[in-house]
Amino acid sequence: SCLAAMVASQVPYWRFISAAGLLGSLMTARTAETKTVAMRTMTGKIVERTESEIWRWIEGASMLVLDDVGLRAETEARAEAFLEVMNKRFHKPTIITTNCDSATLREMVGERVFSRILAGQQFRVSGANRRIAGGGR
Repeated sequence: SCLAAMVASQVPYWRFISAAGLLGSLMTARTAETKTVAMRTMTGKIVERTESEIWRWIEGASMLVLDDVGLRAETEARAEAFLEVMNKRFHKPTIITTNCDSATLREMVGERVFSRILAGQQFRVSGANRRIAGGGR
C-alpha cells in the first residue's frame, strides 16, 4: 500500500479504495432501497453515490489502486462486479495490492479475474510488516 501511495502521488485523478469496500459499495448501491450508498472520499468526506456514479468514478480515474485484493472469497455477484471493474480498467493504469500468493489469489478472485490481473505487470514487494509493532519505523 505504501508503494501504491507513492506511485499514485505522481498521478492526477487517481483513486485508492479497498477492493472489499469498492465491491461492497457496488453491491449496496445496486440493492439499496434508495439506490445509493455512502462512500468516503480520499479527503474523508462522505458522499452518496449511485451505482452508475461509482462506475463513472472507476472509469474516470487516471489510475485506480485496489487495496487488499483477495482478502476474502467473493460471492458470485461480487466476483461478477470485480470482473466488470477489471474489464472497465483494461489498458488503464491499475495497481492491485494483495498479501496473497498466486494460488490463493486465484482461488479468492476466480480464474477470470485472476487472468486479467496476470495480463499486467506484477511486482513482488516483501519486507517487514509495518502494521505490526516493531515492523515499521
